Amino acid sequence: LPSTVRGACDLRDRLARPELRELVGGLGALPGAPRSFAAITEALGRPEVCLDTVASIIERDAGCSAKLLQLVNSAFFGLARSVTQVRDAVSYLGVVRVRDVVLAAEAGAMFQPTTPQLAVIAQAVNDHSVLVAAAARELTDRAHTHDAFVAGMLHDIGRLALATVLGSRYAAIEQARVQGADTTAMELEVLGATHAEVGGYLLQLWGLPYPLVDAVARHQDPDVTEDANPLLAAVATAQQQVDAGVESEGSGA
Repeated sequence: LPSTVRGACDLRDRLARPELRELVGGLGALPGAPRSFAAITEALGRPEVCLDTVASIIERDAGCSAKLLQLVNSAFFGLARSVTQVRDAVSYLGVVRVRDVVLAAEAGAMFQPTTPQLAVIAQAVNDHSVLVAAAARELTDRAHTHDAFVAGMLHDIGRLALATVLGSRYAAIEQARVQGADTTAMELEVLGATHAEVGGYLLQLWGLPYPLVDAVARHQDPDVTEDANPLLAAVATAQQQVDAGVESEGSGA
């Protein structure tokens, strides 16, 4: 408990830094909570909520429905049979888990690339996040596997936000990332904050739980793999493993 309280206070102070507030305030284009996620969250606060209510919310958004079914039928969830209806997905996973999967699906889609360059960045972020989510899920105990998956899917949302609103200014940093540069140091030097902190700030604005915000905001920090927050430890370790695997493939080629 003391460790959790200290961590929450440290995160609060970190996300309240003037440099980060100035950067995020200057962006001026960060969106509010995803529509379907917000609607499901609101519905969960009503005592009469049922599976059909949640399913109908998702079905109003064709893109979200398709992404949900794609994720549910992926190897991550290991379902015994193919799921083709949104209501069946809600029934299999439960409304809370579906809400979180919807968040992961919607969050990436909110930042639509407007140029070929941004499309490349968005695809790279998506591919990387899927790998990290899969690895993070395997690095936690059974009680945290779903949350670790969601944290992995969202851990680089700050990259999408910065690439979308800063355009070529951030694309240069992404290009340096491809070339193996220490982009955390570059982000701090050029922007005054990292994409991880921007992502954590955004999720905090959406009212997401502390462990998830913390996992996104600090996943690039050194020496967090033994942290008391199991989601942070899983995502940080998963990213290290994925990055090490990519580097090995590159050297092998």
